[in-house]
Amino acid sequence: MALIDVVRSGTAAGIVLGVRSGDRVDVQVAGLRGPGGAPLTVDTPFPVASITKPATAALLHALHARGDLDLDVRAWHDATWRELLRHTGGAGPDYEGGIERFGNGDGAPAAYAEHPERIAWLGAPWSYANPGYWLAGAHAAAVSGSPFARGLRELVLDPAGATGADSRPWRDDPALLAHDDPDPRRNSYLAMPRVRVPSGGLRATVGDVLALAAATWPGGALGDLGVLGEAPFADAYGGRPAARSPPPPARGPAGWRPARRARPPGTPTPVAPSGRGGTASPRRRRGSARRPQPTRPSTSRSGVPVAVTPVHVRPARA
Repeated sequence: MALIDVVRSGTAAGIVLGVRSGDRVDVQVAGLRGPGGAPLTVDTPFPVASITKPATAALLHALHARGDLDLDVRAWHDATWRELLRHTGGAGPDYEGGIERFGNGDGAPAAYAEHPERIAWLGAPWSYANPGYWLAGAHAAAVSGSPFARGLRELVLDPAGATGADSRPWRDDPALLAHDDPDPRRNSYLAMPRVRVPSGGLRATVGDVLALAAATWPGGALGDLGVLGEAPFADAYGGRPAARSPPPPARGPAGWRPARRARPPGTPTPVAPSGRGGTASPRRRRGSARRPQPTRPSTSRSGVPVAVTPVHVRPARA
């Protein structure tokens, strides 16, 4: 099916397909940026959500490589920066109290970093966690002496050839984005607090996404940083680390308390009625320490990285 057929069928208002093979990048477009919007072009940026995370990780790895920070020092309780970037630091997915209160000013990331005790504790050996990336972005800005967006541009995006990507607040120019709702009052991406940007605030063209993937993979312009590839993947996820125990409050910042406490040994597991003959089955808690099976980056059948972005689908909040 041709791209224009997808648009005509009503599946999407517009669609962009990009394929990279070696140094060659082919991008095709069809349709509009959104219902009733302007026509899509190869230079139309999209909110790429958590694809931001590899870029943020590359920034910290670049600062580590030039000696500005150490990825293996303790950053939050007993977790290192490297573990937070790999989601193996025990952090939960939430921040208690709402990060929106830090606003969208230049000082917001530093203000957030002063309250790490509000990050929810989960303790699982692997747990997808945005708050670690918010801390990492604030730390990168602090050690480099420049805003996160500038550091990301100079050390990651420009060297990768992702010249159309940007991590500045989207509310500056919401009309430029391919999105179905450019109203920042209704769209969490366009009104994203500055603190959240390192985990999901990047906007980029499909060509930019492919350029970033190629640059951070072994053999690419940033491949020596060790962000992606089989070796870092095996190092991070090849073993089966034990679940972390919540650190005692004395080790955390003033006022720290774990958001989710471990059940004392010997405590019966809560059960929920199954509705079948009165039997019961264990209730699985949200964010259980059960280790998900990691997956490798998706590719086409020919092994070529492929990026497809439908316009009409609003991405999940990163």
